[in-house]
Amino acid sequence: MSAFKNLRTRIKLRKEKRKEKKLFKHLLKQSSPKKQDMNLKERWQSKTPDFWKKVQKIGIAFGVIGGAIIAAPVALPAALITAGGYMIAVGSVTATLSQLTKEDAAK
Repeated sequence: MSAFKNLRTRIKLRKEKRKEKKLFKHLLKQSSPKKQDMNLKERWQSKTPDFWKKVQKIGIAFGVIGGAIIAAPVALPAALITAGGYMIAVGSVTATLSQLTKEDAAK
C-alpha cells in the first residue's frame, strides 16, 4: 500500500511543478518589455547617461593604473602584481558595462 501512496504523492508533485512552470512562463511573458529589444551594436552606439560616463572614466583610470603596476620596470611583490591584474579586469569590465547603459526614452 505504501508504494501506491508514494506513487500518488510523486504524481501530485509533478502536477504542481507543471502548474508552477506555466505560471512562471505566464508571469515572465507579462513582465518582458515589448519593443525595447536592442542589439549590442545599437546599445553601444546609443547615448550614455552622464553618471555612467563618470563611472566609465573611473573604470578606465582603474585599468590604466593596474596596467602601470604590472608593466613597472622594477621588481614588485607578487601580491601587488596580482592586484594590478585584478584592477585591469575590474576597470575594463566597469568601463564596458557603463558604455552599454542607455538613457530612458521616457525623459
